[in-house]
Amino acid sequence: MVQVDQYINRILVEEDADISSEGNADLFHAAADAGDNLYEKGDYAKSQILDLDLYLLKKVQIVL
Repeated sequence: MVQVDQYINRILVEEDADISSEGNADLFHAAADAGDNLYEKGDYAKSQILDLDLYLLKKVQIVL
């Protein structure tokens, strides 16, 4: 079962990974403190894991 913080984390990671999205700063801003505690913008790129699903499984413990 996916918990709320895992879901928010997943959304932030997916938005950060979507380089075509111009409005991804809005989501990070909207998540406010909850987002800051879950995911820091740029962590996906720093991880050097190219597969988003694999990153989510390893870092967020979410199976899609």
